[in-house]
Amino acid sequence: MDSVQTVFLLVIGSCSIVGISVALILHSLFSDGQDVTGNTILNFFGAALFSQLFYVIGVGGAGYLQLNECCIALALAEQYLRMAETAWVFLMARTLHKSLKKAVTSVASSSGTHIVTLDAKPFTSPDSPHLPIIRKVMETTETPREYLESVGIGWGLPLLALGVSLMFESNLAYKHEGQFMNETGQCWFLNSKSGIITAFLMPNYVLTMMTIKELIDSYVITKRARNLTISERNSNLSRLYIFLASKMQLLVCIVNTLGVVAVVTRLPIVWIIFEVISSVKGVLLAISLACDCQFLANFDQNWQMRCRRRKRSKHDMIASVNTGNLLNYELL
Repeated sequence: MDSVQTVFLLVIGSCSIVGISVALILHSLFSDGQDVTGNTILNFFGAALFSQLFYVIGVGGAGYLQLNECCIALALAEQYLRMAETAWVFLMARTLHKSLKKAVTSVASSSGTHIVTLDAKPFTSPDSPHLPIIRKVMETTETPREYLESVGIGWGLPLLALGVSLMFESNLAYKHEGQFMNETGQCWFLNSKSGIITAFLMPNYVLTMMTIKELIDSYVITKRARNLTISERNSNLSRLYIFLASKMQLLVCIVNTLGVVAVVTRLPIVWIIFEVISSVKGVLLAISLACDCQFLANFDQNWQMRCRRRKRSKHDMIASVNTGNLLNYELL
């Protein structure tokens, strides 16, 4: 990897780290710690942040890091975090589906027909009561058992997959010193082709298919609610959440697939495509969250309301001064 390409990847990757950090801060400002949907997004962006950080550290490859053990540690951490991203996107989709199933109720009318209604109320900011925040569409809570199940899937399943992947790895440093990263020179994935396909790519694809199923089921529910009820606001917000999870899943799946193809084929052009997309992944994720969650619109509306308040207070002050002058003139 030449110096120009390395500098380019470092700059873009650093921008992605900043973008994900800003997205985490914005989401935390509008997040309820007891809201399940908000927690799944925070966990996903936490995994994405550390994945992007380790990616930037390993941009130069084994030649820049010098220590073979450091390169091994980065490869293990990257593979674990990339798997965790897919797992948390699946949990986002599953949480949305469960929330919609709870929110949609069937009420028997006098004619015997069933009307589907959305009971969940969208969250609105106190300063902008008419602007909904997408991630607060569904107010959901978890029991301790459900919480442990989510943590086990989100963080435990990637650890299990990483352990299986290590079983396929035959060139670890403590077995064949100095040979672990000599074949590809990268510090992002393990070298074993069978291990990365069996223990990384296949579980990612299984979780991706399960995520797609959950998102399709959620979209069908919102479609039914939109067709059978007068209020379309909640169903539209739910569909925005579905689109957000879909874009996250698509981007994560593309990056993981390109990484595996690059390791298996070892083609330079595939490595370049993977490196570029991995560098801009954080920026794309931050933009998707900011746009779909309407953070920018919320800030813009808050700013406009503050400007109107200032103008109103200034106008009232001028009016009170004029009224006082008029009274003084009448007294004279």
